[in-house]
Amino acid sequence: MPSAALEAVVSRALSLDYTQADIQQQLTALSRGAPSGSLGTLASLLAGGSVTPVLRRATVAAVILNFRLGGGGRKASNVSTETQALLQALYVAHRQQALAGKEVVELTHISKSGGTTLCHIGARNGLRTEDVGKQNCGVERFDDGPRWYDSGAQQRMLAFSSAGIRGANHAAVGEAGCQDPRQRQAAAAWLTVGGGGRRSTQARQRQFGSSGLTFVDQTARTMRRRVAGSRQIGLRGMHSTYGTRSTHITREEAWSCVLPPANKPRPEHREADSCRARREWMVSNRWDYYANEYTMPGGRVGFEGVRPCTAHMVTVLQVREPRARLESHLKHFWRLVSKDCSHALPLFAPLLQDVSTWTQIMPAPINNYAIRSLLGEAVFNAPMGSVGPEHLEAAKGVALQYDVLMRIEDPPGSELAMRMGLGWCPLALREQAGRPEHDSGMPLDLAGAWADVFRGLNALDAALYEWIGVLAALDGVVYAAGKSAGMDDSELRCGAASTAAWQVK
Repeated sequence: MPSAALEAVVSRALSLDYTQADIQQQLTALSRGAPSGSLGTLASLLAGGSVTPVLRRATVAAVILNFRLGGGGRKASNVSTETQALLQALYVAHRQQALAGKEVVELTHISKSGGTTLCHIGARNGLRTEDVGKQNCGVERFDDGPRWYDSGAQQRMLAFSSAGIRGANHAAVGEAGCQDPRQRQAAAAWLTVGGGGRRSTQARQRQFGSSGLTFVDQTARTMRRRVAGSRQIGLRGMHSTYGTRSTHITREEAWSCVLPPANKPRPEHREADSCRARREWMVSNRWDYYANEYTMPGGRVGFEGVRPCTAHMVTVLQVREPRARLESHLKHFWRLVSKDCSHALPLFAPLLQDVSTWTQIMPAPINNYAIRSLLGEAVFNAPMGSVGPEHLEAAKGVALQYDVLMRIEDPPGSELAMRMGLGWCPLALREQAGRPEHDSGMPLDLAGAWADVFRGLNALDAALYEWIGVLAALDGVVYAAGKSAGMDDSELRCGAASTAAWQVK
C-alpha cells in the first residue's frame, strides 16, 4: 500500500467521519509519525464508542504510516502489544456494531462482478431473501434490478435500419417516423454506423458531441456494401447470413426485439429511496439478505448525500477489474441479442461491430459503470462522458463507508473478508475464465475497442478499483488480527453449507 494512498484514506476519512475532535487529533498525529505511545491514548478514546468503517480504516492507515515513519520503530519485531490490542479492538467493534446488531445484509451487486456468486453463497450460509434464482437475491418492492441498455436507442436503431438498409437515405429516415430535425439527424447517424468486416482507420475517426460518442464518417453506401455481403457468424451452433433477410424484416418486427433489462427509473415510494424503510420492509418479511443491482437509493437529482445503507444494514461491495467486467458485460449482452433478437440479427449484428453502436445502446455499463452504480440515479443515467473527477471523489467516499469490501481478483482476501467480515463459510470462489459461448460470434473486436475507446471511458473506474483495493487491504489487517486472536467462528456455518465451488457469473 503506497504511503500516499494511506494518507489519502486518513484525510478523506476525517472529512467524512464526524468523530470527536480528540480522536481526529490522535489520528492526524499518528499518521505524521508521532510516538507510538499515542496508540494507547487512541485505543482508550475508541473504547466503548461507535467505530464506523470509515474510522476503522483511517485508524489502520494511520498506524501503518506511523510505523513507516518510525513512530513505533522500523523493525517488524517492534510491533507493539498495544498495536495488536488496538487492531483486535477494531475487529471486536466490527463484530458488535455490524454483525451483531443490524439484522439485514445489503449487497451492492455491480453487474458482472461476482454478485450472483455472493447471492448464492449468502443463501447457502442460511440467509433468507425473497428470491435466489430469477431475481438474483433482489427484492421486487425495491426494483433494484439491473439497467443495462437504452431500449429506446436500440429500438430506434432497428426501426431505422428496417426502413431499408439497401436504400438507406433521408427518405428512409422519414419513413421511420422521424419528424423532429434532431431525430432525423440521429437516425442518419444510426444508418451510417459502420457495418461488418474489419474496423478501418476511417471507422475509428470519431466526433465527440454533447450527446455522446457518435460515428459520423461512415456512409450508407459502405454499410449497404458490407451488409449485403454473405458473412457467416456462429451463434450457439446456429448460422445466420447478414443481408439475406434484412429487406424482409418489417419495422414492427424490429421494434419487437426487446432485451432485458432495459433502463427505467425506480418507482417513487419509501422503500425505493429510504435505507430505514428498506430495512423495515426486510424485517417485516423475515428476510435478512438482499442485493441491489442498480444504483444507490436516492440521488434522483444529484449525487450529494448519496451513501450506502451502513447505518441500518451490513453493507457489502465487491468489485472487478474494469476491463474484465466490461468485456464480460458486452459478451453477456451479445448472448441476449443472439437469443432474444435472432429475427433481427441481419440488422443488429452488423451494427454491433462498431464501437459507437455499443456506446449509444449501453452508455452506463461502458462508461465508468462502478462509479455510476454507487452515486444514485442521476449519475447512473447521466450522458456518455459526463462522469468526471468529482464523481470519482464522491464514489471513493461512498466506498469508504461500506462495512465489507472485496475484489474478485483477490480470492484469499475475499475468503478472509467472508470469514471475518461476514462470518460466512467461504464457499470456494474462482474467477471465471470466459466460457466459449460468450465469445461465439461476438461482432465487436474487444481488444481493439478497449485500446481505442473503452480504456479511456473507464479510467475513473480503474482509479476507484485501486482505491477499493487499498481499503480492502486495510480491512485485511484488522481481520488477520481478529483471526490470530481466535475469533474466527465461520467454520460453524460450514457444517450446514456445501463446500461446492461456485463460479463467478
